[in-house]
Parts: sequence; structure tokens; C-alpha cells
Amino acid sequence: MKMQWLARVSPLLLLSATAVGAENLYVGAKVGSVTADNFGPLVESRTAIDDSDTSYGLFVGYQLLDTLSIEGSYNYLGEYNLKDIAGGSYDASTFDVLLKASGNINDSLALYAKGGFAIYDWNASGPGVESDDSGVIPTIAFGSEYSITPSMKIGLEYQFYDGIGGVNIDSFNVALSHSF
Repeated sequence: MKMQWLARVSPLLLLSATAVGAENLYVGAKVGSVTADNFGPLVESRTAIDDSDTSYGLFVGYQLLDTLSIEGSYNYLGEYNLKDIAGGSYDASTFDVLLKASGNINDSLALYAKGGFAIYDWNASGPGVESDDSGVIPTIAFGSEYSITPSMKIGLEYQFYDGIGGVNIDSFNVALSHSF
């Protein structure tokens, strides 16, 4: 399901990138660790929860000004096992739209902050906890980027999702991006 969603969204991102011109465009991928909390009393009273997993994502951005960009991204935010429910798990993914404000510390290092919204999809599976939901929530991120070359950057990022199906998710990622 998640890969089908990504397959549907990717051509739209590429078409819009072609339309606006490649000179201000950047693309990238990220991988990291996520933790989740606030599963709610109904779940937390029934089971222990493995509340951390691996996350990954793909993003495309367009630099509007030297210090302001707009980004779209797909993020898989992990699967969390419900330890006392046979086959029980919770998984989440998002499609984010963010404004990114950045400032250079020196020629190679920049700090940034992002804010925007996430369109989320989550699913809970297992006896007595089967459910799913989708919606729109706010999200923020903070990070740093180091220029390896004029067109290649590596970065560290923290992102917070407030209330994906009631669950708060913290994401810590390493990102690699390429500018055109």
C-alpha cells in the first residue's frame, strides 16, 4: 500500500520539478530512527509496545530564495510491535509539505528549520486493536547540512509529528541531497 502511494506520487513530483526549472531543484533520501509515544490508554493498558524502529524517506525541494525552500516528501515512519497481542502492530507513513528556512554558518555548513503539514496514514493490526486512520497534522523539523560538493549535501535532522492517529512520533535522520 505504501509503495503504491509512493509510485503514484513520484511522477507528480517529477512533473512539477520539470515545470519549475531544474536550477533551483534538489532531491534526496533520508534514513534514521523513530520513536513513538502516547498510544493511548486502550492500547497501553493491553500490551507493552516496542516503540522504536527504522524510518526512511524521499524528498524533493525547490529553492524559492537563498534562505527559503519548499519541500515535499514521503516518509515511512516505522512499524511498532504490540508485544502482548499476537501479530499486533502499528505502522505509519506521511506525505509532508514543508517550508524550509535556512542560514549559512560558513561556506559549507548551514542550519535550518522546517514547518508545515503531514498527510498521514496509519494502521493498527491484531486481535482487538485493528484500526486505521488518515488525516492532516502539523509537523516541524530542525537540522544541519554540510556541503560535500557544490551540488551534494549530507545532513542531520530531527522531525516531530504531533498526533498520527493520536500517537506522537519523533524522527532522527541522516539525509543525502543533490542539487541541480
